[in-house]
Amino acid sequence: MIRAPWALGQLRAPFHLKPLSPPDLSLFPSPLPALFQSTYTHLVAALSQPHQPYLIKSLEGRLYHTVLDMLIALERKGLTLSLDKAWEAGLPELCNLQIHMGVHLQRKLNTFRDSQVLNVEQIKAALSPEHLDKSTGLDLAQDLSHVWVYLSPAAPAKVLYSVDAVFRGKGPLSLGTPTGEEEHVLRFECLGADLGNQSDWEGTDSLAALLAQAERDTDLTQAAWEVVDIDHLLAGNPHLGSKN
Repeated sequence: MIRAPWALGQLRAPFHLKPLSPPDLSLFPSPLPALFQSTYTHLVAALSQPHQPYLIKSLEGRLYHTVLDMLIALERKGLTLSLDKAWEAGLPELCNLQIHMGVHLQRKLNTFRDSQVLNVEQIKAALSPEHLDKSTGLDLAQDLSHVWVYLSPAAPAKVLYSVDAVFRGKGPLSLGTPTGEEEHVLRFECLGADLGNQSDWEGTDSLAALLAQAERDTDLTQAAWEVVDIDHLLAGNPHLGSKN
């Protein structure tokens, strides 16, 4: 079986896509979908060449090493990913917003093992409804299904934003035979705010203050976004439990 870092023709597994609600979309002004579109275009080209410097720059470490291994395996079989020269990327649909607090974007840095993951009800109990600046339009106290908080003395007080960009249209890559219409999902992630260590924010009242501070300090249009998964290749690329 040939494995490529790109799902040629279809996604590898059923993939749940929850479109962003209008309040969530307020976090992603027009420059961001255009940025994701540009990253998608350059990533496709870098996979077909391949161009390792761009892959290193744009892919999270664990994903980069997985993709590199697959490209090497294809090369050993005498195969290359062909780029359709007439292909153009369209703007993506944004889905599956997630906010993570307490982990690094680079999975290899998440070496702590005693982290407690708070569930929705535990987070709600720790927050007051007015803890966020409502000018963002995102009320986490009302809908926390997409929020993950990892509590550990060794964990950072980092807030990460994750979103899936869904691209639909003519397939850009193939192993020689064009594949027609395709759907591809790139998971983008960025560090929204780095607020020091969790030991500086101890207590449930401080959790509310931390998330509120992160909202005030975050400008997602200026953040350094990286691709952390392609077509569910790493099942979302979990923050904890990765070896790379």
